[in-house]
Amino acid sequence: MIRGAKPAAAPDMANAGSASGNLTRPAPDISSMTPQERFTRLFERITRAAQSGDSAEVAAFVPMALGAYGQLPGITNDDRFHAAMIHFMIGDFPGALALADTIEQSVPHHLFAPLIRGTVAEAQSDTAALTRNYAAFRQNYPVELQAGRQEYSDHQELLEQFKRSADSAAQQREQ
Repeated sequence: MIRGAKPAAAPDMANAGSASGNLTRPAPDISSMTPQERFTRLFERITRAAQSGDSAEVAAFVPMALGAYGQLPGITNDDRFHAAMIHFMIGDFPGALALADTIEQSVPHHLFAPLIRGTVAEAQSDTAALTRNYAAFRQNYPVELQAGRQEYSDHQELLEQFKRSADSAAQQREQ
């Protein structure tokens, strides 16, 4: 499971003021940034907002982030992963799963595909799908880590966290 990344809920009274456009932090001027810089900055802002429970800020910035994603001149699997997490945070599970499929099509056995699918399965309480994706992740993990992909280095903590969950689930099944 991706800790802190959960589907955004409807704004509650604690952040209802944000819904009117009074965002917690001022938006950065992204007009002079490259599409990659815009997408990265917006993804990071959405992630921080989701982790702090600010669903109004998440909702405000998702369209901009997905628009920036659509403007990327070359989309990497790391970009696809970030876009999948945005879809996940707003509860668009089909969108997240479609990106997992795209990642797997571009690089069979890529660790992000079962990580995304497993995270969605856990959110949907789909134990069978979670078990399948844990198994796929564990099977591909040793070989994929040896591939030396930059996105694995960038998300090492997240990958290790998912692996610990997969290992723990496998140990529980064996007992």
